[in-house]
Amino acid sequence: MTDKEFYWDWHKHEDTLFTARGNFFLITESVFLIGMIRLVAADISFLSFILFLLLDSVGITISIIWICSSYKQIFITERLIKNKLKLLEPKWSKISALGAKQVKVHNLIGIVLPIVFSGIFIALLGIEVYLFFSD
Repeated sequence: MTDKEFYWDWHKHEDTLFTARGNFFLITESVFLIGMIRLVAADISFLSFILFLLLDSVGITISIIWICSSYKQIFITERLIKNKLKLLEPKWSKISALGAKQVKVHNLIGIVLPIVFSGIFIALLGIEVYLFFSD
């Protein structure tokens, strides 16, 4: 296997990993949000408040872990692979011009979306705390 083939395979592998992790992140965060919204809509009790805090803290933790792993993959690993491919593949400039949208999608899914989810979790936490202590 030549260096060029190795880095192309590694690039495809990293993209597949990012997609699989992204699917897991989106499904997991959606399930946590649905559970939290159900708890907000339910009767406010101490047990539901504790469960809500647990779901909220796990959701925010997953978002932070996803941001950190995405940052490493997007800005460190992919940059390393793309710099090597730039040296090894003469058509890299043409290929990278076609794939410019991919980087933006990775940034959206890997960085922006977890920040949005964290904001939603924090807003729901504020609502739940308000409802719990207003009774």
